[in-house]
Amino acid sequence: MEQDELLEYAELATAMKDDIASEALVLEEHYKMRKPEGAVTDRRIDSLVQKRFHPQSVSKLAGLPKKNRDHIGIDQVRARRTIHELTPQEIDKIVHCVKVDFRSYKDAAAIHCVKPSLVQTIMSKLKKDPEFTKKRGEKLQSKLDEKEMVAQLALSKLRKNEKIMSSQSLADELNTSKGTELKAHQVQKVLRHGLGLKYKCFSGGEVQANSQRCLVERQQFAKVLFRLIQQGKRIYNIDESWLDQMTFTRRHWRPVRMATEGVKPVSPRISLIACVGSDGSSFYSLTQVNTDHNVFCLYLTELAKKLSAHDKNFRENSVLLLE
Repeated sequence: MEQDELLEYAELATAMKDDIASEALVLEEHYKMRKPEGAVTDRRIDSLVQKRFHPQSVSKLAGLPKKNRDHIGIDQVRARRTIHELTPQEIDKIVHCVKVDFRSYKDAAAIHCVKPSLVQTIMSKLKKDPEFTKKRGEKLQSKLDEKEMVAQLALSKLRKNEKIMSSQSLADELNTSKGTELKAHQVQKVLRHGLGLKYKCFSGGEVQANSQRCLVERQQFAKVLFRLIQQGKRIYNIDESWLDQMTFTRRHWRPVRMATEGVKPVSPRISLIACVGSDGSSFYSLTQVNTDHNVFCLYLTELAKKLSAHDKNFRENSVLLLE
């Protein structure tokens, strides 16, 4: 080999070495940004340098221009969308790109991030039916209107504290009143994904008396109660309840798989009627029968005897509160 050829090969090897070293530094900086606490050893640098022979990985990591771009500079990475996921405006842009701008199916797909087969499907449908985009837009608008009707009806029921027992009942109500042809699964999608509702089992509980009427009545009762206390009256509050089990623990530390807790039922249940006074006195009774009006009247009779023995003037200076 002649001396000139050796010098040419030496210059080429030096250029390749500099190219590899620069790309290795870029990859090393990218590695440090991803793992700032990671140790970059010589072995790690060697593995990074070896990635130089993967042009796609180098350009992806280092932010360099990709090798797999087409002649108009559009990445060939396309989203796998179907025709049902495209809006009418997007379809019009694809058609305009093909018919007016005279782009190929491949270029139009690259510009709009779809597959070339999808562009071909759109154009074939337009050839069969020139009103394809218009009809599809009207169909999508009707679906949006139906979804809006479902959402409005569901929200109105929730505002009125009405229960939505099933999606089929909601669909039947709309089909009867609006003349639509909704299915249960369509209503279910709107309730679940549109409004964020869940069809779950609910646990029974006592009615929370927080309606407007009860709030006003409690406010009026508080005014009367304060006036009676200022007058020196003694207030006796009488209420009833029952005991049907002897386990009152509601939470404790437990393993994850241990989700149930045994209870000790009481049969027949114990009925409780209690009278608590504002002076701290209390009078209660325990029975094992259902508390009806006869049992309650009997309790009031015995309570009057106890209060007379406790305070002979209780009829003048006491007030009974019954819920």
